[in-house]
Amino acid sequence: MLRPCARFLAPQAAVVACVLSLVTFGTRPASGQFLACGPYMSGRFGGEVSAVAQFDANTLLVARGTWIELLSLANPNAPASFNPPRRVALPAPARKISLTQASPYAFVLLENGDVTTVPLSAAPVLTIGSPVTRNLGDAVDILGEGATLYVARRYETETSSSSSVGIYNASSGTLSSVSTIQLLTTNYDCDKLAKIGNTLWIGFHEFHSTIYGVDGINVSNPAAPVRVSTALNNIPFGPTVPYVTAIASIGNRLLLTFRATPIQDQIRTVDVTGNPVWFPAYDQNAYSSCMGSFGERLRVNFENSGIGTWNTFNPSAMTFLGAYFDSYPNVYQMVVGASGGTTDYWAAGRAGLWTMNTANPAALSVRSVLNNFPAVSTKVRQIGNTTAVLDHASNTLRLFDYTLPESQQLRGTLSLPFYSEFLELAILNGGARTLACVGTSGAPGGNSIAIIEITNPAAPTTLSTISGFNIAQMSCSTSRLYVVSPEAILRTYELSQPLTPGLRSTLTLNVPAGEFTCMTSWSNNALAIGTEDGGVLLLDTTNATAPILASTYGPVEDYHVRAMVKGTNYLYISATVSNTPNGTYDTRLDSLSVSNLASPVRRGLSNRYSGAGWPGIFDNLAYVASSYGKFLIGTRPNSSDDGTDNDMIVYELPTGFLVNENIPFPIASMPLPEAGTNGGRQFYSGSGGNVVPSADGSQMMVSAATAGLYQVALTPNWAPGFGVQPFFNGLCYGQSASYPVIASGNPVAVTYQWYRLNSPALEVPLVNGTLARGTTIAGASESVLTIGNFHPGDLLGYIYCKASNGCGTTQSYGFVPQKCPGNFNCDYFTDVQDIFDFLNAWFAGSSSADVNGVGGLTVQDIFDFLAYWFAPCF
Repeated sequence: MLRPCARFLAPQAAVVACVLSLVTFGTRPASGQFLACGPYMSGRFGGEVSAVAQFDANTLLVARGTWIELLSLANPNAPASFNPPRRVALPAPARKISLTQASPYAFVLLENGDVTTVPLSAAPVLTIGSPVTRNLGDAVDILGEGATLYVARRYETETSSSSSVGIYNASSGTLSSVSTIQLLTTNYDCDKLAKIGNTLWIGFHEFHSTIYGVDGINVSNPAAPVRVSTALNNIPFGPTVPYVTAIASIGNRLLLTFRATPIQDQIRTVDVTGNPVWFPAYDQNAYSSCMGSFGERLRVNFENSGIGTWNTFNPSAMTFLGAYFDSYPNVYQMVVGASGGTTDYWAAGRAGLWTMNTANPAALSVRSVLNNFPAVSTKVRQIGNTTAVLDHASNTLRLFDYTLPESQQLRGTLSLPFYSEFLELAILNGGARTLACVGTSGAPGGNSIAIIEITNPAAPTTLSTISGFNIAQMSCSTSRLYVVSPEAILRTYELSQPLTPGLRSTLTLNVPAGEFTCMTSWSNNALAIGTEDGGVLLLDTTNATAPILASTYGPVEDYHVRAMVKGTNYLYISATVSNTPNGTYDTRLDSLSVSNLASPVRRGLSNRYSGAGWPGIFDNLAYVASSYGKFLIGTRPNSSDDGTDNDMIVYELPTGFLVNENIPFPIASMPLPEAGTNGGRQFYSGSGGNVVPSADGSQMMVSAATAGLYQVALTPNWAPGFGVQPFFNGLCYGQSASYPVIASGNPVAVTYQWYRLNSPALEVPLVNGTLARGTTIAGASESVLTIGNFHPGDLLGYIYCKASNGCGTTQSYGFVPQKCPGNFNCDYFTDVQDIFDFLNAWFAGSSSADVNGVGGLTVQDIFDFLAYWFAPCF
């Protein structure tokens, strides 16, 4: 009987037999001559409106989620999309748009500190071009003027800082560096930028100090900027660690807000006609982060509170004209004074784009709100053509049909209870009815689950409410609703009569409270509950009145379950292991046969040393069946510092002899900005980028918190992915071993080539035959590489494989074939016996004693071997 092919470090003959049995994966759709390869972002819907600027009198430029769009001002009271829309994708959500009106370029400061240039044109037709991004990573403010861009850059740690202002030119289509402005001392850090005439003004603070101020630079010649102010002698001393939070200009005056205390900012005027002259400060009684001016009026945002208006005519005694207080629109950027000074456009974050009547600054009023997409999507589910979204920003269930024209996509909305965090769909009568089950978490008055009819997405209706317990995890399977509480009590409900859902049973689980990490159910008779330290609980729920804990799956100690999904044949589990035998941290992706819940069997494993390799920690997993094949798709955090971004990883699950969807082949990785567990600017519980497939599996919808929704399309073609990697299996002198790989792709005609890397710049393809010191190579262009009669002098460097098809080339992991040179006899211990065995080989003239690989035996081999023997071996 063949050993399971998930264990690929078997003896040579068994490995080769196993590999050969897996070479054919079955049939797939034929590929055309021109291939569309790999998944791609096919749609972006909603998100917070985070930036706005006016392109010309008839057009507004708005950033929402991870796209930027031109809106028509044909009706200035209600900005609207063009038909077709003029929008392009951004690589990350925007923080600010800066441009001069009618400029051919708009510059966008992204939340990740990069800067994107967006080409614009009003003639012969209005167009928005493809963005080009400069990866800076530390930009904190921008100011665009025609094709010139000024970028304030700052990098701070607890103990040091670095800051400057870069001047760039976009005339070539990309941002080209022109010059760099350094502040007066290395301890000064840039905060905000403003420009008056030819002078660029930099609002700054001193690192770990009470000093803040402004610095003026004449940039009439951008290649040779000249300092014109003596700000060092005119900087007022403020409170502890202030910094400039917003800046604007009116005439020859700068208006700025600065962080005055841990609970509020102050607003202050500085006249920069000559050297800066400062005027009294006024308390804001709130934090501020943006401002805009029109005439002598200054509009300043109050974070999470509203907008205030000042008359700045007398800088010594500015007059507060009034405020618009509302905690819902959190304004990030404003266009102030449009339509002759009577209209503002506010990028109001989760509240959308607001058009404001500002004729009376003491009584601002809303003219219109553009907010027809989810602002903060924390959960998404799909059934047929209906996409159900839990919009955390407005406590709303939104139902979309993305097969319809854009103006008809939003089918219905329903207000939800505050603190709604969970969303699952139940299917009744073979699909004739669909219910949305929405649960709350942390509600002060107690938690509940709303049972909502969404069969007609245009008219969602709450049918009933279940309450009286807390919710840790929820799952639905056909008409069953399973709820586990933090107190380790499982409740099973029958929803076939949704007006009066029936509690069928309660079961106390023998695991510590608060342990539950994920949950999934299938076939109306099986339930899997993931835990922090108790493995996977597998329950037989065939009898809803008496569910049974059939077994617990925990293959190793410290097995922490992170995500699960049930496919056609297997339960796929993402887990971490914090205490492996060699003392290292590991992540795993298990394929578990659960046809017998009482006796689960692992059929596949990817971890640090097996299968496809280190999978990472998945927040969510989804099983996808399409006409192209079967796939496992997961989202996992990427390397962003704040944890707000995820990557979507696509695994192919080939069918065929012995590979019946049990071995995941990673075939693609796609970044998902903002689709992380922190949800962007604010923490939103459970917003970890969950993925759900469309009815035919061709499209994925992904929740992306403040970026809204992503739609990702699968294609029938993809570059090869390695489901079996050549993990390290070192050799001793004279030994032989085989190193198998298995790659799968579409087109299915995958070719292999093995290489060695002698240095970062020297890649050498391996060739079959005998090398200089007797090492033999076979299978250099096959899926199994065999190294025989190994001599380390022949194969120095890193060995790896490349698999190719019509969609591209993928490189495998690799290995260094030589084991610890000091362990001469290869008995896994470096001891004095190795010295005796080496000397015997040396005196016998054996080529194995040629440890330095120079050819022939000399006394230098003895010295070199002893150096290896005394050196640590890892």
